[in-house]
Amino acid sequence: MIRRLLKYFIPYRKYLAISLSCVFFYAVASALLVYLGTSLISSLFDSGSTVAMVGSMETDTASSGNFLDNVKNWAAQLFGNLLLTGDKVTSLRNLCIALIIIALAKNIFFFLQGFFAAYVEQGITKRLRDDIYIHLQKLSLQYFHRSRTGNLISIAVSDVLKIHETFNNAINHLIRDPLLVLVYLAIMIMVSWQATLFATIVFPVILILIYQAGRVVRRYSKGAQEALADVSSSLEESINNVRIVRAYSAEKHELRRFTSRTTDYFRTMLKINRIRLFPGPINEILGVTAAALILWYGGKLVLAQQFLKPPDFLLFLFAMFSIINPAKSVSNVNIRIHEGLAAARRIFDLLDTKAEVIEVPNPVHLGAFADSIVYDQVYFEYDTGDMVLEDISFSVKKGEIVALVGPSGAGKSTLIDLLCRFHDPARGAVLIDGVDLRQVSFTSLRHLLGVVTQETILFNDTVANNIAYPSGRDDRQKLEQAAHAANADEFISQMPQGYDTVIGNRGMMVSGGQRQRLAIARALMKDPDILIFDEATSSLDTESERLVQEAIDRLMAGRTTIVIAHRLSTILHADNILVVKEGRIVEQGKHEELLRRHGVYRRLYDLQFENNHANDTRKEIAATGESNQGI
Repeated sequence: MIRRLLKYFIPYRKYLAISLSCVFFYAVASALLVYLGTSLISSLFDSGSTVAMVGSMETDTASSGNFLDNVKNWAAQLFGNLLLTGDKVTSLRNLCIALIIIALAKNIFFFLQGFFAAYVEQGITKRLRDDIYIHLQKLSLQYFHRSRTGNLISIAVSDVLKIHETFNNAINHLIRDPLLVLVYLAIMIMVSWQATLFATIVFPVILILIYQAGRVVRRYSKGAQEALADVSSSLEESINNVRIVRAYSAEKHELRRFTSRTTDYFRTMLKINRIRLFPGPINEILGVTAAALILWYGGKLVLAQQFLKPPDFLLFLFAMFSIINPAKSVSNVNIRIHEGLAAARRIFDLLDTKAEVIEVPNPVHLGAFADSIVYDQVYFEYDTGDMVLEDISFSVKKGEIVALVGPSGAGKSTLIDLLCRFHDPARGAVLIDGVDLRQVSFTSLRHLLGVVTQETILFNDTVANNIAYPSGRDDRQKLEQAAHAANADEFISQMPQGYDTVIGNRGMMVSGGQRQRLAIARALMKDPDILIFDEATSSLDTESERLVQEAIDRLMAGRTTIVIAHRLSTILHADNILVVKEGRIVEQGKHEELLRRHGVYRRLYDLQFENNHANDTRKEIAATGESNQGI
């Protein structure tokens, strides 16, 4: 998984290399500041001239045979020759200028490192989100039916953000801070390897704490991300179903459900933060304890003039205390990395989900629809193993109107989904102009189709952009013609900004009938060869149904049309009516022919006619009652 994450660095390796180079120079500048700020300043204020001090450094270098002493004295001689020249006032001026220049360089490198690191981090998180979105577009409808929307949103937003934080810590701290630790440790060893060995006794204890805390956090972090997904799902469902929630006075129920999930997330995050915060203070206490022991023991020897020179001991202490913060940061980075790995597991589980409907290499590109649609012995079943369609065979000739009728759950919508290739048949084939849809490119297939469903989904955008979706063509004349043909122009013109009015989330600022007419206008704007209506008028009132049906009749003129009909009165003139029951076609023919058979279609027709007659009777009684009250 780590190797897989590292692949996302490849396109940004140049920027990463610049950032890492800046980290190195930042660490060197930090070490120089420590050295110049302690050793040379102490030497400067020591008794004797600066010329004598430099001469003493050269003598030490020549006389010493110890490698570490040679390195230490070489560094002292180098900077002494550069800065400690002439009288002490001149040397002090040189040292102050050097400190300012090095501090400036250090912070420039810090800024550049952070800038290029941010470029890498943001680029990687963008690619992750893009990959997730692209992959979601490839997954079949079945995947979305069995997945929670809130969970998918949580993966694309929250989990990727956690990965971003991990990269931020890895680039900015996991490399920079260990390098600082090594630089300061090198200074300590150069001053006294014996004292450094004593000071690092606590390191194994710190490493064990870091490792154990990381393992625990990784386990809890996955639970935290899942708890956050529950919160997102609950929020998304409550917003999308706000009408039902209000209609059933279910606000308190939804509040309990939501607060229960936020409480789970709250408790999990408390555990994570408790574990995340624990190693840092312990590590600092151990480090400061070791430093205090060194200060106490070494200070006594320095005071007795039996150990290091005071400038060297001061440099050692300064370097040792400088290690504490980056060392503590490294321990926190380890925990953050384990949180990121838990998030990465959820992301890659999603990306590894196989698409059930895929486009073949070198697919066939269909042009205009020329001849027929054929369902050839089609079978289909869901993941549960339940058979939805069995041995379905029929054809639709170009220019024909074919209707699908039957009870709810019979498989009518699944037949349409197979034509749109939202699913593939388990057996058999669906063909357009003799070509199996599994060999056809998605783009060319769906370019032929115009779909108007019972639940019309519009976007939180202007009326014009919803009609012109997805092309966004700025052909206002054609757009208005489509709206006029869909009986939508009148209500659009009455809106505050007309075609530029934003219609809200899912188009909730317009009525159901208006949404359907906008959907029909969208289909007219697309001008497809094959039209599909999935119970497009079933949930409308009488007046809205009349307006929508008029628009549908205009849209159907001269086009091949497949209609899933809820109201049989809308399909009286269909060229062929297929009666679907329990996944099979049990009857087919024209309206009059099916009525004469006294089969399933006749029973559906009689039942609907009785319901319509009863509704008309109730309306007449209500109208009579109102008339009597007025007498």
